[in-house]
Amino acid sequence: SFRFLKNSYLLLRISYFHNMSSPNLAIRTVIFSMLGNAALAGIKFLAGIFGNSYALIADGIESTVDIFSSFLVWLGLR
Repeated sequence: SFRFLKNSYLLLRISYFHNMSSPNLAIRTVIFSMLGNAALAGIKFLAGIFGNSYALIADGIESTVDIFSSFLVWLGLR
């Protein structure tokens, strides 16, 4: 039963992404990456401030730079 559900889910995902054009899929991936990096940057930055860790603050800043580079990729795809 579980195997059937898992295979059905995978087929549904494959058919969903297969119907999307490649540029649309790339743009959605970049936007998802930007949102994920924004969440990580905020969590790391706040954890660094509250935990008094300069390494986490630096890592939060690095994640912010990743958002900027993803933004440039998004501009190139548009």
